[in-house]
Amino acid sequence: MNTATVYFPTGFHNAIENQLVNDDFDIQEMNFKVIESEDWNKYSEDHKMDIISKFIAKNLSDKLPKGVKVVRSTSRAHYLGNRKRLLTGMMDYTLESETSGAKAELSASLVIRH
Repeated sequence: MNTATVYFPTGFHNAIENQLVNDDFDIQEMNFKVIESEDWNKYSEDHKMDIISKFIAKNLSDKLPKGVKVVRSTSRAHYLGNRKRLLTGMMDYTLESETSGAKAELSASLVIRH
């Protein structure tokens, strides 16, 4: 099992506040456990990141202000170090206000420790 932390830059919640909801909103990081299946090590770094990014997008939707949804997510990843114990990546999200239709393009970084 791995511990994953997603770091959201200040601009992430500022954009949500200013572009989508006109309300106070704060999210700086999310922590969760990543449970590996037996096949996990067979996946490429990008495939792992894609799986994780989709998982995060689903969980992020629960933390977003009412009326804001994730409409697109993409990701890229790579391992740091020769033991491949640290997977880092960037995730790009398109969020949309269900009431106004306004969209915001935002990024977050991810660190997974094995």
